[in-house]
Amino acid sequence: MPDALECWDPNDWEQYVLGLLQDRHGPLNVMKVPARHLGDLGLDYYCLSDRVVYQCYAVQEPCDVADRAQKQKIKITADLNKFCGNKDGKIAELLGPTKIDRWILVVPLHDSVQVNSHLTQKTGFVTGKQLSYVSNNFEALIHDLQLFDPQSITRRNAARALISLPPLRPTSQEIDACLLIGLL
Repeated sequence: MPDALECWDPNDWEQYVLGLLQDRHGPLNVMKVPARHLGDLGLDYYCLSDRVVYQCYAVQEPCDVADRAQKQKIKITADLNKFCGNKDGKIAELLGPTKIDRWILVVPLHDSVQVNSHLTQKTGFVTGKQLSYVSNNFEALIHDLQLFDPQSITRRNAARALISLPPLRPTSQEIDACLLIGLL
């Protein structure tokens, strides 16, 4: 059965995760990697002091466990390929002399051991590349909301509840349709 928790707009999810990461690492220790110009290099945020990089991902539509796991594995593969396929040196330039210990995919819900197995395979793939910005202790991991501080989640949810969107104005076609059926 689909889980309503998993349905997020990708931009909203990324902003929500930023707050969780700032609570985890401290607000001055988290850096955003903008995707708008030249792509995000397979990462959305990083914290050099803790030698960790993060990629955010939220499935946009309800799905079952197997489908969600498949989508998460596809995302992991694509973004770790970007992380390793750094032919022009952008990631090494971005991270400087820091060697990354953890690449973490942050998702609303993680509920398949198949994703864990996939991450173990991908950890070997990344370490086998012997990249200048990857430590010998590197691991690719997945974190969902259960792995974040509950107080941080409560604060983030309270902030989201305060957001109100202006009502959309109906189009002239919608008004005409309502007039035709006598709703106005």
